[in-house]
Amino acid sequence: MPDHRPPRAGTWSYLIRADMHPIGDPAVVAQLWSARVVVVRDVDIALPSLGPGHQVARTWVVAATDPFRPSGTTVLACARELLDAAKPRNHGPY
Repeated sequence: MPDHRPPRAGTWSYLIRADMHPIGDPAVVAQLWSARVVVVRDVDIALPSLGPGHQVARTWVVAATDPFRPSGTTVLACARELLDAAKPRNHGPY
C-alpha cells in the first residue's frame, strides 16, 4: 500500500506544464504564499532519485514514468479551490 503521508518537510512538488500566466492578483499571491504554494519557473530543481535510500531528502509519492505533465493552470486552480474549502466559515456569533 502506498504511503500518502506528507513529506518530512511538509512540502509537495508537482511537475507541470508551464501553460499559465504570471499571477497578477496580490490577494491570490498572498493566499498561495501563506499556504506555502510556490510556483518556480526557469530554474533547476532537485528531483528525487529513482532508487530507495534512507538518507534521501526527497522521495517520489508517484514517480514520473512518462512525459505527461498536467496543466499548471489546472493544478493552481485545484490548489486554490482546496484552500478556499479549508477556510473557516463565519456563521455568526453561535
